Amino acid sequence: MPNLQHEIYEASAGTGKTYKVEQKVVALLQEGIPLEQILVVTFTEKAAAELLERLRIAILDARDKTLAPLLLDHALETYDNAQVFTIHAFCLRVLQQYPFDHAHGSRSRLVQDEEIIKTCLRDIQRRDWPQKYREMFGTVLALADFGTGKNFETKVLKLAGSYRPACGHKLLPNEAIDLELLRALSGTFARTHAQIKNLVGPLSGVATAHPLYQAFGTLDYKFKQYRDLHRNSYLIPVLLWATEDIPAYEQIGAFQRLSEHFDDKKHPFDMLNKYVKEKGDVARKLDKIVELLFEMSASIPKMQFALAVETAQALIQRMDAHKKTRGMQSFDDFLSRMAEALDEEQNLRAPMLLAALRTRYRVAIVDEFQDTDPLQWKIFSSIFVYGGESHRLILVGDPKQAIYSFRNADLKMYIRARDELKSRGGIPTPLNTSYRSSEPLLAGLNALFSDKAFFSGADGIAYQPVHAAPEGQRPEIVVDNTGRKAITVVRFPADAKTDALQPTAQGMEIDGVLQRVAPRVHVARQVGGSIRGKRVAFPVQ
Repeated sequence: MPNLQHEIYEASAGTGKTYKVEQKVVALLQEGIPLEQILVVTFTEKAAAELLERLRIAILDARDKTLAPLLLDHALETYDNAQVFTIHAFCLRVLQQYPFDHAHGSRSRLVQDEEIIKTCLRDIQRRDWPQKYREMFGTVLALADFGTGKNFETKVLKLAGSYRPACGHKLLPNEAIDLELLRALSGTFARTHAQIKNLVGPLSGVATAHPLYQAFGTLDYKFKQYRDLHRNSYLIPVLLWATEDIPAYEQIGAFQRLSEHFDDKKHPFDMLNKYVKEKGDVARKLDKIVELLFEMSASIPKMQFALAVETAQALIQRMDAHKKTRGMQSFDDFLSRMAEALDEEQNLRAPMLLAALRTRYRVAIVDEFQDTDPLQWKIFSSIFVYGGESHRLILVGDPKQAIYSFRNADLKMYIRARDELKSRGGIPTPLNTSYRSSEPLLAGLNALFSDKAFFSGADGIAYQPVHAAPEGQRPEIVVDNTGRKAITVVRFPADAKTDALQPTAQGMEIDGVLQRVAPRVHVARQVGGSIRGKRVAFPVQ
């Protein structure tokens, strides 16, 4: 491979990604690059520890086979300086070793964001909300469905926990809480509420004694069996709301609470009059009430998500301030603060830090790169891609195995990074020899996945056929008493539902599949109870 060339290795499972990393480090050492100038980054601490041990063995093995072992001897003598880390450990190490080149200090206590996020949310709710929204506080809460059993706080915590502005995330819809609009609308609602109150008349005693309630019970109704149900479910809430004395600043919230008794799609406000067949005074009064209710509903501003968006944004800022003033960092902070430290627009000393890192490292090998995110790419590209032609970035990964979206891994980011390296002369090399699977299994998988039904290539992910390693380098099945081929494809009808095993023909078919695929599944059915079909994965065409 030419010197100073970026490289991209895409490899399916079992094709020797870790072995390739080991051999690449050995090759770099033999080129004359010192071990301490080769940065190797992998995904987990366990993988880093395993790679560190395997790398030492690979260097020892290579030294015994070479006629010029001097460079490898030096690598073994300085092996304690091997730079094999997780991405978080690498960022923490840099932040600690270059404390004067960024604004985050060198000593911070490690915390989990989950430990402080609820505390910060409570602080925002107690201090910020009442002061910011003032007399419209109740209205803002009502528009956000706060306290209606829709888990507002849980959703906000989840949103803030995964929101990463530094990764280019945006919160949509971008709604804003317009207090002046709400104040004006409250006055309009107060006037409309007064109109309906005049139509309804006073309420003395219980709602079921109100004249409109009594008259509703005598109406010529399309479905008489539902008349009492409708007047209890829909008319009583309207009567109670219409006859209540509501301050102007609470009008929108009160109307929102009334609306909870109706469903915009299945049971809207016209449930009050849509089945009334006569056209007398009571019917005309109901028609007017329904008309006014629909007018109020149509004028509600689109602010359902505004409180959640504003709170999530404030929560990110509050957590950051909370941690900085107390000398705390979370794992996510390692990445964001490292990226900030390397950004010349955010850190005046970023050029000095970049120069120090480019002097320290000449090559970076990033394993499991399919699980990267925009911050990680920003860090590695700043040091090894945009620093001139004297550095190399080697990516190893498999986009088909990208499973860590819950950790903000971004497969599109992987594709953009891969294309960026290719545009700069990077060489893509597929690893397509499997040392883990038998030849019949690989032939079946190739046939299944190569028809582009699973991997069309349109999204930048294409299936590369994988071939078995030569005999003696791959596992061999010694005894096979199953009588089955390497792959069994089960075809279900287009309308098949695999939600649960039911005593139906289709359910028994799934049951039969479960018993055939593995004896352990059959045992689990008998010992641990039933297995639901949706918990078993099938390739289905």
